[in-house]
Amino acid sequence: MSKQQEELLEQIDKQFGEQFAKLFKYFDDKIDALDAKLDTKADAGRTYASLDAIVSRLDRDETERAAVTSQVDRHESMLQKVARKLGLN
Repeated sequence: MSKQQEELLEQIDKQFGEQFAKLFKYFDDKIDALDAKLDTKADAGRTYASLDAIVSRLDRDETERAAVTSQVDRHESMLQKVARKLGLN
């Protein structure tokens, strides 16, 4: 192989290496950006799951509070009837 051919091969290798490095950096940056988006989506998913759990607890608490209020109202009504029958009004 002649010196000129060797120099040409070295130049091609150098250019290929530079292009490969640029391409590698480009894909590395893209992968990092996708990872960041996935992390954000995972965080959003955890946030939505937490909010769903909180809403569920609030709903149960509201239902239980309504049942307790109803029971207290019934007890109060019965106590008033007993008080009237006993003449404690």
